[in-house]
Amino acid sequence: MDCKILVLGAGGLGCEILKNLTMLGFVTQVHIIDMDTIELTNLNRQFLFHDADIGKAKALVAAQYISSRFPRLQVVSHVQDLTTLPPSFYRDFQFIISGLDAIEPRRFINETLVKLTLESNYEICIPFIDGGTEGLKGHVKTIIPGISACWECSIDTLPSHQDTVPMCTIANNPRLHRAHCGVCLHDTVS
Repeated sequence: MDCKILVLGAGGLGCEILKNLTMLGFVTQVHIIDMDTIELTNLNRQFLFHDADIGKAKALVAAQYISSRFPRLQVVSHVQDLTTLPPSFYRDFQFIISGLDAIEPRRFINETLVKLTLESNYEICIPFIDGGTEGLKGHVKTIIPGISACWECSIDTLPSHQDTVPMCTIANNPRLHRAHCGVCLHDTVS
């Protein structure tokens, strides 16, 4: 069976998703979308990247890494904002798997997939598998557009308090003492 999969994000979750997909054996084509570049703080948890990759595009480096180890797998990188791609881009995938850390791109993908499903009268129905983390908590949702609750409909299942700074950034690169270290300065100064 040939399987063409789109992975959204090549960060902490994206690296794990990509590794697992390559090990399955039946995936023939993987597309990776990520517009971020590799930073030093990524290296402790994003194992597809190394010191020499700092400053390079995550999607491009991840695609090169996987291609070098799995030459039979076609890997295509897209270094851009996923919301800039037309709906027709998304219609050819069997699955879309998200390792995104922002809500707006997830909303965009959800809306795009639901529209594709409804406009095609269910001839196109691409499952959207969404994974996310916040601190030590994680979730995974499988959304079948037009059949199960969509991502937007299930947004209330996300934690109500979302930090604006990812815990991984806080632990490795504290910039604001109070916000990143959890210490209230007026409590320690008389």
